[in-house]
Amino acid sequence: MAVTEAAPARRRHHARLWIRIAVSAGLFAILLTKIHFEDFVPRHHTAGTWVFLAAGIALMAGSFVVASWRWQRVLSIFGTHVRLRTLTKHYLAGQFVGNLLPSTVGGDVLRVSRSSADTGNTTTAQITS
Repeated sequence: MAVTEAAPARRRHHARLWIRIAVSAGLFAILLTKIHFEDFVPRHHTAGTWVFLAAGIALMAGSFVVASWRWQRVLSIFGTHVRLRTLTKHYLAGQFVGNLLPSTVGGDVLRVSRSSADTGNTTTAQITS
């Protein structure tokens, strides 16, 4: 009987995933219509413009990975191991929610809820966020 109960749950999970992807794609499409690409890059740009843009993106991505690594180290003190990739995904999702909502609390709540699902311990997840 467990096999028959798992199939609808799996279908609901996949349906929610595709709905989230569709909504994200729709919001991204709306966002793209609001960007004036001719103003995005300076009129008299040089190769240095692209280098600084790439360096800025790389440094920002690196800072997210380092913050996630720090989070992983703190979790290890409590005897919990979560993969760096998983923590980085949680951190990026928290950053998004924190930028979307008027305070940083939303991002922290998201990170705690997702990491508590990974660790199985809400208290440890709250302490390390």
